[in-house]
Amino acid sequence: MTDDSTKVSRRAAGLSVISNTGLVIVKIAAGLVTGSISVLAEGIQSTVDILASLKIYASLGVAGRPPDKAHPYGHGKFESLTSAVQMLLILGSTAFILYQAYRRLLHPRTPDVDWGIGAMGLAVVVDLAVSAHLHRVAKKTEWLALETEAQHLRSDMYASAGVLLGLVAVRLTGWAPLDPIIAALLTIVVIVTAIRLMGASLRPLLDQSLPAQEEAQIRRALDADERVMGYHRLRTRQAGTQR
Repeated sequence: MTDDSTKVSRRAAGLSVISNTGLVIVKIAAGLVTGSISVLAEGIQSTVDILASLKIYASLGVAGRPPDKAHPYGHGKFESLTSAVQMLLILGSTAFILYQAYRRLLHPRTPDVDWGIGAMGLAVVVDLAVSAHLHRVAKKTEWLALETEAQHLRSDMYASAGVLLGLVAVRLTGWAPLDPIIAALLTIVVIVTAIRLMGASLRPLLDQSLPAQEEAQIRRALDADERVMGYHRLRTRQAGTQR
């Protein structure tokens, strides 16, 4: 990756840090004001986003370093390791959310939803814009950590949208248990997403081979080169953007 690409990637990661920090403040404040467990759970869940974004921002500086004596194959795997740690943090935070939802189901009360609706609406708009930007940068620079963060923000956006619809439903129906039920359901979605992304992060760490179509391109290039007398046991892997 060029220095310009690294700078673009780090700026995108910095934008994620700033947006996540702002949304955490808004969500937690709205959750405390409204008494909504789903809004508060979203805010606590997003505190993990800040730490994850900071890790990604730092990893882009490390993973982009050229090979050295101690790391002759480069530092690309640091990116995959950071993504895996991020998913572990997300999975850990879901336990707290499920516990709070269970407590509120036992002792339901109707929250004041107005501030919560505004906070979740803002979160949906910001997450959509930032995740779209990160996805574009990740596609251009091939940084797995940025793509992971983009997908994570998109899942967070869906969670915020679900909480928003739940708060609207609570306001229309006055049925208090709906608030913690929404929180629990969205937490399950987050768990499924985190496990899926965890698998994508672990593959480079385990030196999984490149996709079949990419290996086929390598074989075609070798077969077409008259200087190649022969080859066997072709082995491939990816570390960061290096194949």
